[in-house]
Amino acid sequence: HSTGAPTAELPFTSAATGDFVVQFRAKMGQADRRSSFSLVDQNGKAVVTISFAEAGRITSCDPKGADIDIASYQANRWYNITIEVSLENNRFCLRVEDDRLDTKLVEDLALDGAAGGSVNGIVFRHADDRSGSWVVYDAVLAYNLN
Repeated sequence: HSTGAPTAELPFTSAATGDFVVQFRAKMGQADRRSSFSLVDQNGKAVVTISFAEAGRITSCDPKGADIDIASYQANRWYNITIEVSLENNRFCLRVEDDRLDTKLVEDLALDGAAGGSVNGIVFRHADDRSGSWVVYDAVLAYNLN
């Protein structure tokens, strides 16, 4: 959804294929600006996009670009994010766990198009419309299940 925003790219040392998991921790400094991350294929095309969106909502983006509401979030709290992807089935599930161990699990979400058989990295984006806003990502881990 965001263009012109500050970005960081994290390429995988080897492409994730088949069924795989991506896990990390995230902490937003505010709940009124969008920060997002996308799993991208070898061409840089997003196949999964998750946002810490405005109004304190965690959302996913469906293949048509519409937001799917996942859970609420608060500024200055850590969230553990787990994304389980099945490229063969073109589906993923998302688990969001807050620092109080409250967990929200959403299963059977559609990937945004075919990933060409692999996912090659993560792109992190942060809203650029307000100075002083921030986000921290920590402990990024990706691994194949097969």
